[in-house]
Amino acid sequence: MAVKENKFLTIDGDIVRVEKRIIERTVRTADFLAELARQQAVDTGLLPTNCRLMSRVFDKQNRTRTIYVIEMLPGLKTIQFSPERQSPEVRELKLSWPRTLWFVRCIFTPGQNAAIVEDIWPASISQTLEADMMDTPLSQLLMPNIYDTGNGAVCLGNLSVVESEPIHQRIDKILEEILGSLWNTDLMPRFQDSGVENLDDWATHSATNPDFHTQIKFPRHVHETLGGMLRHLTEAKA
Repeated sequence: MAVKENKFLTIDGDIVRVEKRIIERTVRTADFLAELARQQAVDTGLLPTNCRLMSRVFDKQNRTRTIYVIEMLPGLKTIQFSPERQSPEVRELKLSWPRTLWFVRCIFTPGQNAAIVEDIWPASISQTLEADMMDTPLSQLLMPNIYDTGNGAVCLGNLSVVESEPIHQRIDKILEEILGSLWNTDLMPRFQDSGVENLDDWATHSATNPDFHTQIKFPRHVHETLGGMLRHLTEAKA
């Protein structure tokens, strides 16, 4: 854009000044941030698969807390579900899953050899992550084994990862293990007013409509936006 010259008045107490401001160049914010990142690169290390955002803060104990935001596309997903605690019965359910975000919070304490995966928080979203991603509304992921009926972290139970592996590989593996694990009746979500009665009903609708997730009324997440979730994860336990 061509050079622009603007005139304006500045009133400072009993003095009025006529000033000129020259705007030499105007660029989009996204282009400016991209150039800033290119010139002052931040060492993120290798990132997990489909990582869309990373946030890093230091707490009062000088520990590094890193949150990775991983996006998973919508589609049919087959899960293993055990409907009875003491029963060997396992159902294979194919569900029309929404687009999801997985917030993985890791902590590194000075003196340790590697960071640890502290907790993992899932959420469903109905839109792609655009430039204003911080305002992206979050909804609950209506699946079992999530604390606080869908608003909290995944119950990791007996899931395990090899701590000697690089953090990005551990995150990839633990998410794969969560999705492939045996879901059960612990911490079942509330399906009221969602448009489905339970997981079986969800699977029945999904069998004839692969995009059925778009008709489910997922409840709003307690942390209503992506930015709100990041604030919670960076401030908690600080």
